[in-house]
Amino acid sequence: MNISGNSNIGGGMNHHGGVGFNIKGNPTPDELMLFKVPSNSTNSIYVDGIPIDASEREVAHIFRPFPGFQEVRLIKKETKNGRQFYFCFVDFENSL
Repeated sequence: MNISGNSNIGGGMNHHGGVGFNIKGNPTPDELMLFKVPSNSTNSIYVDGIPIDASEREVAHIFRPFPGFQEVRLIKKETKNGRQFYFCFVDFENSL
C-alpha cells in the first residue's frame, strides 16, 4: 500500500469497486492514525440486522467489493419465544 501521492485508503468508492478516499501528498499524523491496528485485532467482523430470508450468497455480494474479502458465515439462531435471527460474520485476509 502506497500512502504517498494519490492513494485510495478509506471512505467513498474507488475505481476497483472498493472503498477509499484520496490522500494527496504526504499524509498528516491524523491520516496515518487510520492505519494503526491494535495488536489484538481480528480479521472478522460481526454484522447485525441480516434478514432471516437472506442467503450467504446475497450477503457475500455486499462484501465482495472490499479488498481482502474471504467469506461470509451465517449462523441461524432462535430465541426462546421462537424468533429466528442470524449471527453473521465476515472474514477478510487481514485486520485492515
